Order: sequence, then structure tokens, then C-alpha cells
Amino acid sequence: MASIISVSQKCHYALKALFELAIKYPSDSVTTIDDISSAQNIPPRFLEQILSKLRIAGYVESRRGNRGGYVMTKDPGTVTIGQVIRNVEGHDDTNPFDSDSVFSGVWDKAQKATNEVFDKTTFQNLIDNRKDWQKRLDFNI
Repeated sequence: MASIISVSQKCHYALKALFELAIKYPSDSVTTIDDISSAQNIPPRFLEQILSKLRIAGYVESRRGNRGGYVMTKDPGTVTIGQVIRNVEGHDDTNPFDSDSVFSGVWDKAQKATNEVFDKTTFQNLIDNRKDWQKRLDFNI
């Protein structure tokens, strides 16, 4: 079944890259592009552009030099999935149906519900969900 909720591959990679940095927050140590790439299975050639956009938006900081890399600059509990999606994808509330179409209201409700989920889900929520998921995987009988 096809998904009706989609984001670009670039946005998908941005979310995964920021998640990888959120896992390590707060930390004085940096995470390299190679580390992010291998941990989240993101091609390194796209990662520089994506991290540059996240840096301009204020989500990450880059550190240069031999021990260069990236760190997340904001508390993962304050950054929502919706914020990052809108930053990477732009803001598009376009309704593909005419305003007098019976589908227009349904579309608006679905879009509002989706935005609500994305705007209430922080990276800290994802980190906590990951910990719960790992606990279930580590369950031994």
C-alpha cells in the first residue's frame, strides 16, 4: 500500500542525520560525516549539503580541524520533526482539491492531523522511543 505521507529523500536524510546528533546531545565531542553516514546509512555526498542547511537553520554547529565534525546545538526536546521538515521542504499547505470539492475538507483535516503529529514529536521523543524499542529487543527468556 502506498503512503499518502511523503517527504523527499533529502528531508528523510536530514531527519536521520539530526537524530544521530540528537542521540549524542549534549556532548563536547563531534560526530563526523563518516560516522553519521555509516550509523544512519546516508550517502556522504548528500550529507554535507544537508548538514549545511541544518547549520544555517541553527540546529547544528560545525567544527573544523583534525577533529572536526558536527554537534547538535539545540536540546532534542525542543526540536520537532515538523520544524525540520518545514525547514528542509519548505512550507506547503496547498490543497489539491477545489475549495468547493467534497474532498477539500477531508484533505484539510488530514493535513492538520499530520502537522499536529509532526509538531508534537520531538527528537527527544524519538530517542526515548528508540530506548524502549531496544529494551524490547534485549528481552531474554
